Amino acid sequence: MCACVLEITLTGLWRSADTAMEQQTDVEAARDAADANAEPPSLSFPEVFRMIQAGEEVPGLQKLDIKPCHEQPTVSQMPRKSKPWEK
Repeated sequence: MCACVLEITLTGLWRSADTAMEQQTDVEAARDAADANAEPPSLSFPEVFRMIQAGEEVPGLQKLDIKPCHEQPTVSQMPRKSKPWEK
């Protein structure tokens, strides 16, 4: 009788530990998802200015890959707006 009670108690503790670990894993996954969707920290202008001067990346900015095209500019297809004194 004593061995059955001990076995049931240990089995219950083991299941409780498994459930606790699953809940902890779920909490960690939710925290990681929240961190991925979180807004970047708010920076003041002097902080951003210092980061740019130091060549550091400013968090939350998208890095654009802009390159010159070295082609001839196209001719405008819209008529030029007349200036107020030309009306």
